[in-house]
Amino acid sequence: MSSRRAVPFLVAGVTGVLSGIYIFKPLFDQSNSNQAGPNLDTPSPSRSNDATHVVSGKIAPSDA
Repeated sequence: MSSRRAVPFLVAGVTGVLSGIYIFKPLFDQSNSNQAGPNLDTPSPSRSNDATHVVSGKIAPSDA
């Protein structure tokens, strides 16, 4: 294939790749930030090891 015939294919390929990056980059960034883990600024609820938990306002023995 001559270089003159290949130029439109190269332009179309580069345009497709660049537009794909432009369109899907925010989705990938959002997905990665969701998988990064919990936000360390907010404290997570701690679990007590006293083998009890609250059920309907009453303290009941834990199953685990």
